[in-house]
Amino acid sequence: MHPSFMMYNVAMKWREVKRLLQREGFQVVKERGRTRGKGGHMLFEKNGVRTMLPTGSGELKPATMKSILEAIEEARDA
Repeated sequence: MHPSFMMYNVAMKWREVKRLLQREGFQVVKERGRTRGKGGHMLFEKNGVRTMLPTGSGELKPATMKSILEAIEEARDA
């Protein structure tokens, strides 16, 4: 695993993670709930690897970041 991905405990907001996923080549497959203004989720996919990004306010939890970063790594290996 890439050393920068070992730091999933770093606090990031969903918009920053969205940009990261897009830079890695992930495409938005589905969006839910953002039009109501209270947050929701975005589903991203690349090479058959899918990951969900919550779009509420605040920073993502470490476990969520770990899951997303593992999906990025898996898509790189695919």
